[in-house]
Amino acid sequence: MSEAIVDLGIGFLFAVLIAVGIIAAIRARAGRAAVLHLPAKPPPVMSAIEADMDQVHSQIAVATRRLEICVEQMKARTTSQLAEIGKTSETVGRLKAELAEKNATLAALLDKERATGIRLRATEAELEAKSKNLQQVEQALAGKAIDQQLAAAAAAHATDGVSANGDLYASADYRRHLAQVYTARAIQGAVSSAK
Repeated sequence: MSEAIVDLGIGFLFAVLIAVGIIAAIRARAGRAAVLHLPAKPPPVMSAIEADMDQVHSQIAVATRRLEICVEQMKARTTSQLAEIGKTSETVGRLKAELAEKNATLAALLDKERATGIRLRATEAELEAKSKNLQQVEQALAGKAIDQQLAAAAAAHATDGVSANGDLYASADYRRHLAQVYTARAIQGAVSSAK
């Protein structure tokens, strides 16, 4: 019986050794298979991290696109505002040119008015001088028999205080002389028609 127990113990020991060998072989094979499948199938923690990273990337892409849209809208608004500023500047320039033209016209009209006023005052002074001369001629002729010498003397007063203009056709002295001659003729004509 002790032999049978020893045989049973040895058999049990061999059975345990064979079981340990088989388990070690299965484990080694399972380890090799796991190593082969490891790169093909990421661990669940890595897939969660990649999912989170993808979500962050998509949020960044959406935010970037929104920013691009805002920049495009701002560019469009800036372009339209610059166009309006350009139109306004053009209108301001045109209005300034019109104002300068109107100011120049106004200045020319004011100068013309001043010149006309000066001529008017000169004409009024000349008219007053002619009136005085006419009164002197009337006084010289009053109550006298008019002959050619008296008419010439009266006509000599016709150009007193009168300024004559000279030009290409006649000098100022010649025009004064003509005024005296015509005045003398007019006096003689008036006397002869009165008789």
